[in-house]
Amino acid sequence: MTQDFARRSLLGAGFAGLATASAASRASAALPAGAKVLDVPLALDLQGMTVDRDVAAIRTTGYRVPGIGGALYVAADRGHVDAPFLESRNGRRFVLADDELRAIRPEVLGAIGDCSVTSSGSQSSFAGHDDSDAIGTAIEIAMRRMGTVLLSARRYRITKPLPTITGPVSIIGAGSLKTWLMFDPGASGAGFTVSGSRATRNRQNGLMLYERNDNVHISDVEVRHIKGRGFCSGVSRKPRPTSYLRESRIDRLQVRKCGDREARLPAYELSSDGYRPADDASNNLMITDLKVIFSSGRGIVMENRNPLLDMRYITIQGAYIEGADDALWTVMGSITNLEVHGFECNGLRNPAVAALTFDAEPRDQILRPPRSCFFSGAFGPVENAVRIGSGKDLQFRITQNGATNAALIVERGCSGAIKFDGAGDERNWRLS
Repeated sequence: MTQDFARRSLLGAGFAGLATASAASRASAALPAGAKVLDVPLALDLQGMTVDRDVAAIRTTGYRVPGIGGALYVAADRGHVDAPFLESRNGRRFVLADDELRAIRPEVLGAIGDCSVTSSGSQSSFAGHDDSDAIGTAIEIAMRRMGTVLLSARRYRITKPLPTITGPVSIIGAGSLKTWLMFDPGASGAGFTVSGSRATRNRQNGLMLYERNDNVHISDVEVRHIKGRGFCSGVSRKPRPTSYLRESRIDRLQVRKCGDREARLPAYELSSDGYRPADDASNNLMITDLKVIFSSGRGIVMENRNPLLDMRYITIQGAYIEGADDALWTVMGSITNLEVHGFECNGLRNPAVAALTFDAEPRDQILRPPRSCFFSGAFGPVENAVRIGSGKDLQFRITQNGATNAALIVERGCSGAIKFDGAGDERNWRLS
């Protein structure tokens, strides 16, 4: 059944654990002692109730369903429209408390998270409450306040594209394989868009998977105009880093006009870090229909900074990389059993670098270069196609070679067999 979900779903789990305080504990933090709080079964019930003037807050046990979406609302002036509100029959208005807004839960905006999937052959149909508006409003609130969207261990049905993320916001799920944004097969367009500004002086991040992540599924996401990494997995914020992505899938991700050449930040990074024998590295990944377009600096970087374990068993089916002013694709460090089928590298006009580059991790005390890697695809107009600074047992099957200078540059750090089949001839191979 998980394979059926995978067609248009974004798994928001794995970013962090979910911890949400009860409405009762939030009430004591948001209101002065002795304030009168009215308990209401459902938020929607308030519109049919008359509320006395001395009531300072409304505490609900749910929004649409008891136990789902309970929250604290505080009395507000009639002109206060900065936050979602409830209104009683006699015109009293109550807005979500500040604590609720800093870490907004879509359930308090009407989400239920009861999506179910029925499959028949290759077709899937989704049922359940449409949570698109609630999730979208939660994202907009979090962007305005540089806050957080907290997603429960539920499957949220999405029938239309969510708002474009244009400011700092965290979206936190409930754990691996627990939180799902289920994009209905009938929805059109990118399910999720993150957009930054190339004009900013600040360094930006797009879609980031920090520390250790397992069983993540991302699909139908577009990241654009980020002055920094558009997508990054395997990065750590700790002094002694441990980071990886394992047993996960990424479908139809598009990264457009991202990266920062001056800061050496690629548009797309898939990496690992570790320092103990027990620290794993990224492995067992499936990536399909990846597009990295018009990058500032490097396009794709796959780098293993773990000196003890290999990044391994990574399969990429379909990758289009165009228009970078540095290497289009870099494979660095101990990465093995990498298979790439159907790539196209196009539009690199920098004679100092190659479109596809292999190197050892410079911080490794023992040389552990990429090895047992297979690339099948095409090069459009590029200056140099492949440069192997360091590598072992690499194979290339090239269907089109548009290199105007060198198709293959092999340097002294290579060992084992380097096999280069297809377009091109020995006149534009170079051994240095």
